[in-house]
Amino acid sequence: MVSDKRLVLIVDDSQINRQILCKILSDTYDTLQAANGKEALQILRQQPEAISAVLLDLIMPVMNGYEFLDIQQTDKELAAVPVIVETQREGTDSEIDALARGASDFLTKPYNPALVRQRLANIIKLHETSAFVNMVERDALTHLYTKEAFYMRAKEMLSQNPDNEYDILCMDIKNFKLVNDVFGESKGDWLLCFLAKLLKDCIPNGCVCRHGGDIFAAILPRQATYSPIISKMKAVLKEQPIHMNLQLKFGIYPVDDRSITVRAMCDRAKIACKSITQMYGTNLAFYSKAIGDRLSEEQQITAEMNQALLNGEFVVYYQPKYDLETEKLIGAESLVRWKHPKRGFLPPDTFVPLFEQNGFITQLDIFVWKTVCGQMREWLDSGLPCVPVSINLSRVDIYNPQLPEIIIDILNQQQLKPEYIQLEITETAYMDNPKQLIATVDRLKQYGFQIDMDDFGSGYSSLNMLNEVPVDTLKLDMRFLRGAQTTSRGGNILFFIMNLAKWLEVTVVAEGIETREQMLYLRGLGCNYGQGYYFAKPMPSDDYQHLLSIQTANKNKLAVSILSCEKANLIPQEEIWKMDSTFNRVFNGFIGALALFEYQNGKLLLIRPNDAFMQKCSFINGYVGASLTTIFCVSDAEKFQKILQDGMQNGEPFSQVFYSIPNKEYTVRMRMQLICQSTHKTLVMASADFVSNVSELNSTTA
Repeated sequence: MVSDKRLVLIVDDSQINRQILCKILSDTYDTLQAANGKEALQILRQQPEAISAVLLDLIMPVMNGYEFLDIQQTDKELAAVPVIVETQREGTDSEIDALARGASDFLTKPYNPALVRQRLANIIKLHETSAFVNMVERDALTHLYTKEAFYMRAKEMLSQNPDNEYDILCMDIKNFKLVNDVFGESKGDWLLCFLAKLLKDCIPNGCVCRHGGDIFAAILPRQATYSPIISKMKAVLKEQPIHMNLQLKFGIYPVDDRSITVRAMCDRAKIACKSITQMYGTNLAFYSKAIGDRLSEEQQITAEMNQALLNGEFVVYYQPKYDLETEKLIGAESLVRWKHPKRGFLPPDTFVPLFEQNGFITQLDIFVWKTVCGQMREWLDSGLPCVPVSINLSRVDIYNPQLPEIIIDILNQQQLKPEYIQLEITETAYMDNPKQLIATVDRLKQYGFQIDMDDFGSGYSSLNMLNEVPVDTLKLDMRFLRGAQTTSRGGNILFFIMNLAKWLEVTVVAEGIETREQMLYLRGLGCNYGQGYYFAKPMPSDDYQHLLSIQTANKNKLAVSILSCEKANLIPQEEIWKMDSTFNRVFNGFIGALALFEYQNGKLLLIRPNDAFMQKCSFINGYVGASLTTIFCVSDAEKFQKILQDGMQNGEPFSQVFYSIPNKEYTVRMRMQLICQSTHKTLVMASADFVSNVSELNSTTA
């Protein structure tokens, strides 16, 4: 039978003394006995948590009481057990020495039974109370203060030092979750303990706590600069054997307003820390009014979101998507807008990230899905064509194990097939939890859904994601388009992505197309589809329905057709755009310089040069989509314009001499001919002779 009495270890070389003490304590305590300090340590090490106290004689053979105390205090677990020493009389130096070595109290011989029992009870109660307080105040892992204890300590510090200036510091470990995932939780726990000690060492005059998870907080005297603390922590962390790019982020709230609670101060420091989470290379941020205003804005949005959904303030807009080859409407992306009764339209970036954090995004997404499917049912019933509409899946949706069934149920309610809907997921969802995303996508694919990867290229894991996630379409981040137009490197990357997509047999949608030049550039690279203000802005459902009705009325006009079949040398359009066509094999393999242009509004816009052209004119790839007369200059612009118009009308070959810009370092004679003409495209091919001076030009034409 297990005893409910507390256990006391009696250490004395006198068996008589041990027996006396056992008899005195027998009604209240269970006892263990040891004849010297060495035996006592062995017993204590076997069951340190079971022993409530030690009664220790100081003068013993083998190992005396002083030696026992010295060894006990070096072991954190053993030192937690209180020790009462036995002496011959009170007030001796031996008592003072024992108390200095870690003893909690003393008893004198001969024993007073009532005094022995009372002092032992007091010491055990004090120890257990202290242990309980320590358990409540201290984090079990790092032994720093808990956040509640920290709030009390910080409040005391501020009230006791009204004239001193203080800061609240918040520290977060970016990518800490990856440590647990890659190295295991034990390594993660080790890192938390290591950083806890490091932060405490760097702030000797402050108070530090583990605020929760991988977030730490501290109150400390205001610093002129935090560079020494941050630099030291980064340097020490870099030396640790964790081969990961761990970043420490710090947020500071200067304690200028002492009327608010310490909890609110910590929240503000956390907000400052959070504001730089995605800013690589930025380690420190101070709380400011702008950040505070953003917090107030988020609080207001959070307070209004549920009622806004009930009031119908959220509306679905549609941004059309077009085939870049035919410029035909092929679908749309659904986008949510908040039509606030007082503040007007709120852009999605003001509320969607917040909804992802607080979980409301799930309700909003389901509202959008139901709205889109309901409107598609109406369009189909009215005889309009059914072009797919893409709907967005948030990162929160990916974690819902019932996601496929929820979407299928919505489709069934409207009698729609999965192919009517395309599902957009973000690359950041893969970065957050690759395994979960892959599992979810696999299940959605089993139901027949097409998966689009939105914002492709915005994260560091793009290529790895393509290898693991079975997507059907890549939606290019619009920054790729901007970069491709400003640098040759950006153009090469975009060209690589287009070819990569072809090899993987996935389609590409370019977002953010704003000009025809951009559209032509992308089309020349082989991009399949596009959306952006060049084609159409996001529009309400009524406007999009009208766009669908126009397509229905003019669908024959939207089909690709050859207009001037009687002209001798025209090539079918599909022959030009098909990568493995005879035309493309000849165009790409021709030893001379060739370039393909589109005739538009009296201008020739460069679509594609072949390799020989690029070797002669290395900068030309950066001018895809530009006008020929922007790339090269011509002596008589009006004369060239007339030659160009005549060539377009009669289909006959024509020639023109151009000069390089700006210094006319070389001359280019181009022989041009109309090769393809349709409703949407008029294509011209040019062969080019590059010469360095006019006499050389004359010899080439002789």
